[in-house]
Amino acid sequence: MNILRRVACEAGSLGRAVFALPLAPLCVICGGSLAACRRWICSRCALSVAQNARPRWRRVGLAGGGQLRIWYALEYTPAASALIREMKYADKPGLGDVLAALVWTVVASEMTCEAAVVPVPLHPARRRERGYNQSEVLGRKLARLAGSPVFPRALRRTRNTSAQASLDRQGRLKNVVRSFRTWEVSGIGPRRVMLVDDVITTGSTLRECAEALRDCGLEDVQACTVASRDL
Repeated sequence: MNILRRVACEAGSLGRAVFALPLAPLCVICGGSLAACRRWICSRCALSVAQNARPRWRRVGLAGGGQLRIWYALEYTPAASALIREMKYADKPGLGDVLAALVWTVVASEMTCEAAVVPVPLHPARRRERGYNQSEVLGRKLARLAGSPVFPRALRRTRNTSAQASLDRQGRLKNVVRSFRTWEVSGIGPRRVMLVDDVITTGSTLRECAEALRDCGLEDVQACTVASRDL
């Protein structure tokens, strides 16, 4: 009996030791093992994403007249979806380095060190829940690449709206109406503003942000995202 107990104890210790071993890092797109020199994405997926990244843009009409140009790097493929989802919901803000580099290939010619980077804000309750604002992470990294100042408190979300991802097209359009206002815009002055978000679907969120900025006299507003999604 003592031998059986000893064997069971040793087996349990071995099992705990196995489970205590650090898990091998996996590619966030394909789920394959990563080489020691890689982080987040395997070389094959990284090459595929890089080959699909190119300057693209959409226009969204503004209530006060004119249009907002929105630049993006990727169509909303399964790979793009995985990158954005993992950064946004899986506590991987470090993926912002990968995504900001993709966006930078699109907007480098549109930005100078004088441009002002303004991330789309989260409601404070949503930010506390998630731990960070993915658009601010992207904006700060993009600003670093451009040598531009970032104004993370230029806009404030005034209502804790439903998640846009859970709504249909009409619901998205109505959900964010008058949900943003300017907060700390001193210092932006006459600079070009580059709004930053993770993905554009209907364009309603970026339109509301742009209109809030235009209402306080900031006329030269553009926007950029990682990807564009049809709905």
